Amino acid sequence: MMDRVLGIDPGAKGALALMTDRKIERMEVMPEDIHLTIDLLVDWRPSIIYLEKAQAMPNQGVSSMFKYGRHYGELVGAISTLKIPLVEVSPRTWTKVMHSGTDSKLPAKGRSLKAALSLYPYMNFIATKRSRTPHDGLIDAALIAGYGYKKEYNTSITPNRSK
Repeated sequence: MMDRVLGIDPGAKGALALMTDRKIERMEVMPEDIHLTIDLLVDWRPSIIYLEKAQAMPNQGVSSMFKYGRHYGELVGAISTLKIPLVEVSPRTWTKVMHSGTDSKLPAKGRSLKAALSLYPYMNFIATKRSRTPHDGLIDAALIAGYGYKKEYNTSITPNRSK
């Protein structure tokens, strides 16, 4: 089986991205229902998952943090139940590697977009046909998958030239 690294941005506006053979093969916005996420994990068959580590966010309310923590726990539980190896990675760690070569004066989301478009120039980071701007979760999930692939296989990520 090919090397299959899944990157997950676990937020409410997060996403999942599957990288195989140095290319993003599939991406999905994070389903609201954990059972749909489990279906994706079973269908996509990742060999390892890189999950952005949960952390408290400034100015975020107690209720939304509780909901985020619950969702994060459900993800970790589902991954464990499916016996898929899991690596939790902090945003600081993966962005340090994946933002390399981008303008440090840009805000973090801008740096992520530039990095993703550079690495995966033909990927569509728009969530739906009605969306007008790239989806932060899709961008981050793709970059987390790229980070995981680099770490697992000690290789560089080349631009994805196919749709």
